[in-house]
Amino acid sequence: MPNSETSGPSGARAPASRDVANNLRGPGSSATRRAQLDARRWLWRESALGRLQSCGRVPTGPAVELAVRAGGRAHWSGLVSCGSVHACPVCSERIWAARQDELSRLLTAAHDAGFTVSMLTFTVRHTAGDALSAQLDALNEAWTAAQNSTATARAKRDAGFVGMVRRLEITDGAHGWHPHLHALVIHRHAGAAAALGATMHRAFVARLRRFGVESWATSGGLDARELTLGQALAEVASYVTKGTYEALDPARAAREVSGGRGKRGRGASRSHWQNLDLAVAGDRRCAARVHEYERATKGRRALTWTGAVQLDGEPVALTLRDRFLSEPERSDEEIAADNDGDQTAVALFTASDWSLVRRDAAMVDLLEVVETAAPDRRFDAVVAYLDARGFRVVPWRPPPDPATVSQTVSHTVSQTVSHG
Repeated sequence: MPNSETSGPSGARAPASRDVANNLRGPGSSATRRAQLDARRWLWRESALGRLQSCGRVPTGPAVELAVRAGGRAHWSGLVSCGSVHACPVCSERIWAARQDELSRLLTAAHDAGFTVSMLTFTVRHTAGDALSAQLDALNEAWTAAQNSTATARAKRDAGFVGMVRRLEITDGAHGWHPHLHALVIHRHAGAAAALGATMHRAFVARLRRFGVESWATSGGLDARELTLGQALAEVASYVTKGTYEALDPARAAREVSGGRGKRGRGASRSHWQNLDLAVAGDRRCAARVHEYERATKGRRALTWTGAVQLDGEPVALTLRDRFLSEPERSDEEIAADNDGDQTAVALFTASDWSLVRRDAAMVDLLEVVETAAPDRRFDAVVAYLDARGFRVVPWRPPPDPATVSQTVSHTVSQTVSHG
């Protein structure tokens, strides 16, 4: 039996029984999936967050399902999800995809109702020695003070303010952590973005100074501009691009680790995901940055909605989201856990068999086997692949009634035990 997270069941990796090179492109591509798996394995061993150590690894019930969604994308179901939009390379993708859909619909509805969309960006001056957690605390307190100031309230009335959505973004550069806030503001009166941004920024700076932090509007601390609908939708798309995992080129990672141990030139910056990939490649400085990022972002929301303002006698909505979207908001954790809808189970694995599969590249190969097989041959393709690789694993066909999965697996386990 394998005793390593990276070794196969029979030593050297044998060729699969099917051609898995013809895999999907884009987010589900083989290269990205394998990089995600490497990142996850590192987090399973090294993360300080218990949920992250279990995410995509620990079963939530008696069986783990290999399933395929209506669009043809295969995935593993029945596993713990951590729901971390900041630190998880898999959950973040699910969460940001859902948030992009929500924001795109909200912005379109606001535009169709005749409102203007503007973007305000607030940044702070920072140095290499600043702790991320302290910076985030200062940023959040200053932002709250800016929202609650009397001057901001007047500026919002002048702008015909309806509400805003705030996003936290964090990069790591040559001068240390660089957290900044982006706010998409919905308001009635065109041409009001600059005045509103300047007023909010003055209150923002006044509170920041209590922490010994500066943000200079004339030196990049404030950006305020109105957006067309197309620009606003593009901005939301960039949130997804920046917030979700994208593998760092392995050759580049090797060069950076061997050539500089994580040092960056002037003006260079990295995302958390790039730090994570370099940590996987062996850079201990980047590993320390990953751990600091995990601790500092734990429990913090990446996206927040403000309360909505009543206009022209309309009923008061609790939040901006409630005003333009009808369905209730789901938490990040709920979105990440909602991974099993609109799917067809292909094969069931007991928890003990899953522990063998997840230690090997088979965890990714099997997804591609399912995606490249004809729908009526998927289970047979899974069995053929496992046989060709020498896995002592027996997948089971899912029962017609999903409600009987637990009974099926329990029977399977008892039969396996009784037969030694």
